[in-house]
Amino acid sequence: MVEQDFVILGDAIWIDFVNTARGTGPVLDRLRSMESWKRWIDLEKLPPDAGAMELSEILELRERLTALAQSLSRERQAPSASIHAINGVLAHSTGYHQLTRVRGSWRSVFTPARPATPIDAIARSAAATLADPAAIVRQCSGVACTLYFIDVSANHSRRWCSSATCGKQLRVERRRSAR
Repeated sequence: MVEQDFVILGDAIWIDFVNTARGTGPVLDRLRSMESWKRWIDLEKLPPDAGAMELSEILELRERLTALAQSLSRERQAPSASIHAINGVLAHSTGYHQLTRVRGSWRSVFTPARPATPIDAIARSAAATLADPAAIVRQCSGVACTLYFIDVSANHSRRWCSSATCGKQLRVERRRSAR
C-alpha cells in the first residue's frame, strides 16, 4: 500500500489515526503492518517509533479511539474503555510540570522527560480534544464517507471531512438533481 492511501485531515492526530481504518467508498484497514504504521508516522511528522508496541496493541488503541470518535460525534459520553486506554498511555509519560507565561498569564505546563512516542502523541491529542469543551467531533456527511473530523468552524456547521472532495461531490449531486 502506498502513502497516498492515508487520509490526513490534520484536525487532530488521533482523528487521523482513527481514519486509517475509514474512508470514502469501501473501508480498508490501512495499518496492516508495522511498515504501514511507520509510513503513517512519517506522514504525520511524528518522531520515529522505538517499537515499544506490537501492531495488535496499536490496532486495539485505534479501536478504542474509534469508539470515542463515534460516541463524541453522536454527542454521547466517552466510553470508559476509551478513557482507560488513553489514561493507560498517559500513565507512562514521565516528566515534570513547570510554570510558563502564556499570553501574560501563568500556566502549569507538563514538560516530558523524553521525546514523545507516536502513541504518546495520539493519546495526548485525544486527551486534549476531550478536555476542550469547544471541540466538536463529527462524522462526514458525504455519501459513503466514514471519516471523522473536528469541527472548528466559527458556527460549528462543518459537514464534510473536506469541502474539496465530499463537499464538492454533494454540490455536484444537487446540481444534477436540480436539472
